[in-house]
Amino acid sequence: MKRIFTFFCTIVLAVGLQAQNVDYEIVGFLDADDDVIEQYLMTSNEDLQPRVLLKNNGPGVCNASDSIIFDIYNNDELTTYIYIHGSELQSMSAGETRIISLPSPIYTSEVMDQFVMTSFVLCYEVRIVGTSVDSEASNNSACLQISRPLPVIEYAESAIRLYPNPAAHVLNISCPGLAQLQIVNMLGQVVYIQEASGDAQIDVSDLEKGVYFVRVVGAHGSSTHKFIKS
Repeated sequence: MKRIFTFFCTIVLAVGLQAQNVDYEIVGFLDADDDVIEQYLMTSNEDLQPRVLLKNNGPGVCNASDSIIFDIYNNDELTTYIYIHGSELQSMSAGETRIISLPSPIYTSEVMDQFVMTSFVLCYEVRIVGTSVDSEASNNSACLQISRPLPVIEYAESAIRLYPNPAAHVLNISCPGLAQLQIVNMLGQVVYIQEASGDAQIDVSDLEKGVYFVRVVGAHGSSTHKFIKS
């Protein structure tokens, strides 16, 4: 019994000695000039591939056998993550920083157009998997407010017409063939859906005043058109 207790204490002591006390801080998101930003205005044809600045406040470094994981959230919904082996951060001593980015975009411009992503909040949160202990959790996350315009097809150049624009009560939409009409607000939320063929009328009197988008989804693709609720 004594030998078992001694062996158990030895294992616990060994694990305790291997554990590192660290403090990894996400300083913030970076722009093209490597300045920390809280807001970012994208262009309509730009892919979303943000970078964050990670700082090791010490006193130790992450064990080589551990992992650092960056959970990535879009409007509080977990989207994906970045997985980094602890061995890759062994050279990052206390006080040093490193830029972290994904090898490919989180969202392409085509995906953001498809889901009408015009305004959303992107957050990174860091956590350690393994024996190392992050002693300060309050600095483990950073968020970025992202705004982007949708590509808008001019009415004169399109087979799809919206009138009147601005519209106070009824919005008329003329579109060839069978299509689904979606009205989307500036937050990217679909507030109305209707199936249509040829001409359609939509009662917009209950909508709040402001800028909206009509997304027309048909057999040959989709297009997005802006209108103003007056």
